[in-house]
Amino acid sequence: MSGPNSVTAPDAAVRYARQEDHRLITGQGRFTADHRYPGMLHASVIRSPHAHARIVRIDLSAVRQSPGVRYVMAADELAALGGRDLPNAQTFPGKGGQAQVIVTLPVLARDTVKFVGQPIAMVIADSAFEAQDAAELADIEFEELPAVVSVEQALEPGAPLTHEQAPGNLSVHYES
Repeated sequence: MSGPNSVTAPDAAVRYARQEDHRLITGQGRFTADHRYPGMLHASVIRSPHAHARIVRIDLSAVRQSPGVRYVMAADELAALGGRDLPNAQTFPGKGGQAQVIVTLPVLARDTVKFVGQPIAMVIADSAFEAQDAAELADIEFEELPAVVSVEQALEPGAPLTHEQAPGNLSVHYES
């Protein structure tokens, strides 16, 4: 065997190219979830089960009353704390110098969800299990909307818009 992660010398001191693997796969390592500190809290994110939907109603009262829950944050609480949308990570000049359409994404969905797994709310609790159990009590009503699932489908004339700010579902067309 050869390659960047292979061992070519029969030296017993060089058993693994990645030194952490052995201890992690034999139960001797520590993962992030293994760390415990006094007063430590845990989070669970309530996520969208839909590719595209309007949020009709969110009721988090049962989540807030669940054992061990310290705080529940949805889009309105985040906005009250000064939270803003996430911008494009990187922008590019478009073909012929055309400006890129900048589309932002809310940290926690407000009125609609744009993809499966989009964060809607966050639960903070004394333990990971309490946060997860509480998150499952969220009562969210959705109205499913037409979704696009491929670039080709998204660029077809008349395709459902992923972001209203980007006509034709195109943020930038560039050449390299």
